[in-house]
Amino acid sequence: MSFWQIVYEDLVKDTTPTLLRKRKWLAWLNVLVSPIKWQYDAFTAYRNYTLYLLSHNGQVVSLQAVLNDAFDPIDRQIYIDDTDFPENIWLALDAELDPVWLPLDGEGEPVWLATDDEVANAGSGPAFKVRVPVAVSLLPIYSEYRLRGLVDTYRLAGKSIYVVVTF
Repeated sequence: MSFWQIVYEDLVKDTTPTLLRKRKWLAWLNVLVSPIKWQYDAFTAYRNYTLYLLSHNGQVVSLQAVLNDAFDPIDRQIYIDDTDFPENIWLALDAELDPVWLPLDGEGEPVWLATDDEVANAGSGPAFKVRVPVAVSLLPIYSEYRLRGLVDTYRLAGKSIYVVVTF
């Protein structure tokens, strides 16, 4: 038991004078303390929830643990997989299919580069895949919106796109 944990029934009993420690009197004092006890229980639940949030981060192992705790606490079959990144070679825009190149005598072949806007808008595919078993996806507690909410809560900021796949 931590130093901040309080058992209000014992506290009421210990702080009541010995002559007044009768069942009705203690019951009445416990009724008076019940709103404080309710607030304390709400605080304890919030504290435990916050400690759980802070104990996990965007690492793959931690994110898998959160998803398995939420949706598959027994079998723990949900896992995260990397995706294969295709190598994008940018030669020209579609409108530039046949560009006219006028090289100078000392220049070699031109290298066509994409602009920052073209790279940002093109997208490089998903950063990772969340693999969920079909048996888990059929459970009543499973919701893809809830799964995406949990992943969005914990994922790293640079990992913008991900895919949820059932297997």
